[in-house]
Amino acid sequence: MEFLNLPATIEYCEKAGNWLIARPFYAVSNFAYGFAAVAILVKGRGSRLSQIFAGLLLFIASMSFAYDTKDNFVTQLLDLFAIYIFLHTLIFLNLKNKIAARKLIIFQILVIVGAMAAIVLFRGYTGTLIIGGFVLAVLASQPELIRNPAMALLTVGTIFWLLDVNKIYCDPRQIFNGRGAFHLLTAGSIYHLYSFYESNIIKLRI
Repeated sequence: MEFLNLPATIEYCEKAGNWLIARPFYAVSNFAYGFAAVAILVKGRGSRLSQIFAGLLLFIASMSFAYDTKDNFVTQLLDLFAIYIFLHTLIFLNLKNKIAARKLIIFQILVIVGAMAAIVLFRGYTGTLIIGGFVLAVLASQPELIRNPAMALLTVGTIFWLLDVNKIYCDPRQIFNGRGAFHLLTAGSIYHLYSFYESNIIKLRI
């Protein structure tokens, strides 16, 4: 039970309060993922790929919302876990025609389990560093993404996130801060990622 009450390892500009929703401004910004999910379903007309991306977006939104609702180490882990699942879905799509799907999935499960264990052991910014490693793996397995607008949005979003956690771009009195900008920009990034995979659906044999 003590594990469930461990504090989160990262403190944002909007400090967590003792309310029903610990960080209400950030929590609201998670709805950007929901809007992006709807836009993807409309664009893809409910195709299998659009359902996969929309489902992942809603998973990310729910875990991030849980993190902003109850700020602790467990919800922080869940937030990171959702991001890892999304990034490894991209890696799977990139490699499924090069590596046997079953072997690839088993390997990815082991990598994600190892990543979660590393976060528990080392805490701090370990989870964020692992995200960076997984993003590089996505780009290495699909270099065409480097020139995609999704990467520009992700980069700018990450800059806003760093400005937030380092209290450089920080005004607790306003709704829009760095983590909120990160949510908005990464929602747009995922929409562009969907567009990329949709246009490459034949090559990737999804």
